[in-house]
Parts: sequence; structure tokens; C-alpha cells
Amino acid sequence: MPSLPPATQNGSNVMAARINGSIWTKFSCTDCIGGGSGLLASFHNGFLQIIGDSINSSKVVSSVEIDVINVTSTGVYTLGLNNGNPITNYGEIKYQKPGNIILTYSTDANNKGTITITKLDVIKHIISGTFSFDASNTDNPSDLKHITEGRFDVPYIFE
Repeated sequence: MPSLPPATQNGSNVMAARINGSIWTKFSCTDCIGGGSGLLASFHNGFLQIIGDSINSSKVVSSVEIDVINVTSTGVYTLGLNNGNPITNYGEIKYQKPGNIILTYSTDANNKGTITITKLDVIKHIISGTFSFDASNTDNPSDLKHITEGRFDVPYIFE
């Protein structure tokens, strides 16, 4: 079975997970976020956003996004839906298929998860940790994605 990249804490520009058991990892490409690196993280006033892009051989672009508010230190933060508040803790997966067909899977009141921040270096601007969550298709809630063994280690932009 293929393995995920190792969990690190040195700003190695990694984001990876298993989605329904299959390995997903951020991928560098000319059209990807982060100047083509496929990974972008920002942290300011307690708001953390991490987005990773990938593309497969069928030209399906996928992105994994995690947004967390009130981050003050390392620790465990719950992902879900906060009464429909647009600024909340959540995890999301988007697939953009050829023909610009977009499928969105998101955590919600019934499908939750966690992000564990294991390193938050405000001097070197590095954030590292793990994540897992369940997400439902926003157009078909019975269609679920299970994200496990997620990890990230990324320099962040301080905005």
C-alpha cells in the first residue's frame, strides 16, 4: 500500500491525507495556488486557513481546505458548522472536473472532524499538525468523503 509523506515540523511544504482510503497529496502545477506550489496557508488574528491543490491523471483538480478561527496555540480544534456562520471551523474538499463541473464536500452539523496543531512558530511562520474529518456532498448529503491520516507542515503568510 502506498504511504503518505512523513509528518514533519520544519516547514517542508507538505499537505497530504487519505480520502476514502486513497492517498491525496498537494501537487505543484503552474495553475495551482501558492504561486504554483499547490499549497497556501495564512494565519492572522487567530484565523488559520490552509488550502492544498492537486491534479490527477484524469485532469480532475481537487483541493482540501481547512479554516479555523480563534487559534491561539497548539492543540485540538473541532471542524464542523457553527450555526451557518460563514466564519467558522470547517473542512472542505472540492473537485473540479473537465467541463468546469464542481463537486463540494464539507463538514457540517452531522459530519465533523478535528485539526490538531502540533507546532505554531510565530517567529519563523511555520504551522504543522494533523487533521481528519468527514464531509458530505453539498448537493447530495448521502455522498460522503472520509479524510483520515491528514498532515500538514507549511510556512504561512502572516496577513
